[in-house]
Amino acid sequence: MLKPENEVAHFNLSLAYHQQGQYGLAIAYARYASTLEPQNPHPLLALAIAQWQQGERSSGRDSYQAALALNPQYGDRSYRSELKRAGFLPSQILLLDQLEGISPEN
Repeated sequence: MLKPENEVAHFNLSLAYHQQGQYGLAIAYARYASTLEPQNPHPLLALAIAQWQQGERSSGRDSYQAALALNPQYGDRSYRSELKRAGFLPSQILLLDQLEGISPEN
């Protein structure tokens, strides 16, 4: 919060608020982080899982697809383990499996 232009700080806040079940705040911080660094898929992935758990399934799917457009490797489950180094918890990474398995009509 002390560095309003630091994408990493806002991204980390998003993951922390998500873990606490405060999905609205997680969404807000992920959105802001993605505007600060639009070529980084990590904030979009954080946004996707927060939207998904907030019940915004369509938005979550859209954010996930936007992240994959930046780095298609995150569509590969074996590559997602790389997200641990970015700060995602294993439980948060597993949510991406749910997003991946959703068809457009769900």
